[in-house]
Amino acid sequence: LAVIEVRPFSGQFADIVPDYMVGENSCALYLSLRYHLLHPEYLHHRIRELQHGIFRLKLVLCHVDVDDVVKPLAEVTKTCARQDCTLVCAWSNEEVARYLEVFKSYENKPADLIQERVEHDYMSRLTGALTTVRGINRTDAHTLGSNFETFAGMLSVPTEQLASCPGLGPTKVKRLFEAFHEPFKRPKRMLALQAHPMPTSEPIVEDDK
Repeated sequence: LAVIEVRPFSGQFADIVPDYMVGENSCALYLSLRYHLLHPEYLHHRIRELQHGIFRLKLVLCHVDVDDVVKPLAEVTKTCARQDCTLVCAWSNEEVARYLEVFKSYENKPADLIQERVEHDYMSRLTGALTTVRGINRTDAHTLGSNFETFAGMLSVPTEQLASCPGLGPTKVKRLFEAFHEPFKRPKRMLALQAHPMPTSEPIVEDDK
């Protein structure tokens, strides 16, 4: 186990199952990818030891210290996903320490501290909804909001009326109209065709001989 210096907090050594405790119900394991290549069962064994605890958050701080990361990192990712662990990758021990500092500093902070600030007035909510459409910016959203009294009215107008708004070209109008009128859930047949497209028959070329 690497000795990682965590400066802002006074660390204590104790007989605990995880490598680090970052909260009352949160813990962290340290893993070097180089060590994982030598001992591929180590991570699985360490995570299994945590199953008897009361940890709601189990972090795996993975130090990426090898050049060829594709195969070992895929193995670590699969193990973390199966064991309900959160994988955090770092490329130096200093970066690992920084992650520990951040998680520890948020130990007693409320969840809404890191949540996106969402305004509750109509125009802000309308802007947030419209800007999810590709190519639509905040200016376009304000233009649409000022030209149509309600969002329902915006949904019911034809494309010509949408195109009359300043700044909305054919591409933006097309994307808006599709977003307004396409079903939220695609039919199962369409999804199946996208996943397994029908083979196209190649044209038959006759031999001139």
